[in-house]
Parts: sequence; C-alpha cells; structure tokens
Amino acid sequence: FKLRADEKSKSFLREKYMNIFEKERPIIGLSWQGGGKQDRMMDKSIDLDALIKYLKPYDLNLLSIQYGDDEKLVSKISQKYGVRFIDDPEIQATKNMEKWLNQVDACDAVISIANTTIHGAGGLRKPTICLLGEKSDWRWLKDKNETTSYWYPTVEISWQDKSAGGWQAAMENIPNWL
Repeated sequence: FKLRADEKSKSFLREKYMNIFEKERPIIGLSWQGGGKQDRMMDKSIDLDALIKYLKPYDLNLLSIQYGDDEKLVSKISQKYGVRFIDDPEIQATKNMEKWLNQVDACDAVISIANTTIHGAGGLRKPTICLLGEKSDWRWLKDKNETTSYWYPTVEISWQDKSAGGWQAAMENIPNWL
C-alpha cells in the first residue's frame, strides 16, 4: 500500500514554493512537535530553535509541514537565524489532510519527530529522517540499533539520547542522511 498525492496539486505547490525559495536547493519539509497528551508532548517534541541552529549551515529550503497554525513562529525563526523557512497558511493538516499530503509530497525530503508527519511521508515513500525520542511508543519497537522504520522503508530513525545531550545525538545523524 502506498499513499498517492494529487499530482496536479503537488506540482502546483512545488512550483509555488520554488518561486519563493532558491531553486537549486532541495525543499525539506520540517515538523518538530508531537501531539497527544500534554504530559507526553515534550517527550515527542524538539526545540525548534535548536533544530534550526543545527540545520542552518546546510543552507536548505525549509518548509513547515507542522500541523497547527505556526506562521508567526516560522517567520520569527526565519528572521532570527537568517534561514529560508516558510509556512504556507493555506494548508493545515488538521483541516484538510489531502492538501497537507500534497504539500508533503511537494518536498524533496522530510525531517520530523515521531508524529503524523512520519506516517504521511512514509506512506508517500518520501525520504525521511525521524528524530525519535527515548520514550517512543510501541510503533517504533525498542531496538535502538534499528536505523530504518519497520513500517516505512524510506524512513530512517535517529534516536534521542538524553544521557548524551538530549536531541543533539539524534540531530548528529542528519548530515549523513542529507
């Protein structure tokens, strides 16, 4: 089984974003916050400032595919760090999952923590790295030697290690993945 985006919508979005971004750079979809119960949210989320600081040297086109209204946050972070990072306020996963999947498929690749984004990108067979928290749920099994998702062959796993600096350990695998 494989999800399929609407090719016309996907192409429209890709062209729209390439007209905003630098065309020679890949579009990387970015999602940094998990949902669920409030007490688990911090275990499933990464500090956006830390992630953007880490990604800045790679000179990427970053597109927020985070669900929820994050237009102001993305704009603030983009200006603060001088990175090409945009949010498309016309697309909200919580309001229209089909449009959101078209947006995910318009990306060249995805960097995300374990949330719905991983399932969308994995189902679309989009190259993806999942920054996985130490307290992950059963879907990710528990073998930290696993580097690829059991469910989605295009999703690589990079584990958080709180004893070695929190999310830093997970982010250190991004350069090789890129």
